[in-house]
Amino acid sequence: MGRVGREEWAKRIERWKESGLTAAEFAREIGVSEKSVRWWKWQLAGKATKAPRGSKAKTAMSPLTFMEVSSVQSAAIEVVLANGIRVRLAHLEDAVVFVRLLEGVDGRK
Repeated sequence: MGRVGREEWAKRIERWKESGLTAAEFAREIGVSEKSVRWWKWQLAGKATKAPRGSKAKTAMSPLTFMEVSSVQSAAIEVVLANGIRVRLAHLEDAVVFVRLLEGVDGRK
């Protein structure tokens, strides 16, 4: 099976949503991995609000591109943003709220 473009994956994900099948069942049906189906669902959902290709509109980068929690036993958590700013949070619950805040600022769910 050759490479399939974004438009075809968008159609596939729509068919999957309408099918009522699990990701694994749908993946088997179309001959791809479940991981591919889930990744494309995530990829298409994340790109839905961005400007079309070739558009002059600028898309803001997320201030939080990756967050790693190395230990949940620690009382304090430190989040390092892509721009180098460090935010220290007292509890894991504070980190969850912080991430939700950043997603809201970024325009994501």
